[in-house]
Amino acid sequence: MRGLLILYAISTETAIVGLFLAGIAPGLLTAVLYALMLVLWAKFVPGVGPSERPAPTSLGDKARTLFGCREIILLVVMGTICLGIGMATEAAAFGGAAALLIVLMRPANRGRISGRGLVDVGATTSCVFLPVIGTGLFGRALTTPQVPQPLPEWLTGFDLSRWQLTSHPSLPIWCSASSWMPAP
Repeated sequence: MRGLLILYAISTETAIVGLFLAGIAPGLLTAVLYALMLVLWAKFVPGVGPSERPAPTSLGDKARTLFGCREIILLVVMGTICLGIGMATEAAAFGGAAALLIVLMRPANRGRISGRGLVDVGATTSCVFLPVIGTGLFGRALTTPQVPQPLPEWLTGFDLSRWQLTSHPSLPIWCSASSWMPAP
């Protein structure tokens, strides 16, 4: 949904922040109405919800369960940003520290969780940096022989609107890409 809002903001020349702020109230209203619907459904339709109340648990059991959840990491990250302790980079560092503490509090699976975490971090890092490195190499390959310099001069020679200038140069690329992409 975020991507659609960004594309909409760019195409209509609207502030992206304004669109995101405008989406808060409908999103919260939808969440509240879904929760209310589920509560009413479980209350009035027999067999949908739990049949009996769960047994009471101690505070220690609740704390151990809390430290096994992802929500505590989200709480730490969002708390860091909302309380003004730090920006996104510092919040990510606090979230990483919280995840490390959670792993250290689970001695039974510590090695397996740490190994899987390192593999996931490596995969995510390579997925982020591969396009960045590829873009840099592609840019260097184009600018070294000075391929892109005549293109703007050639395109500005036509009397085209902004929409035509941005859509037409990319149309051959889309058509050629659709010819080698597999069908869904």
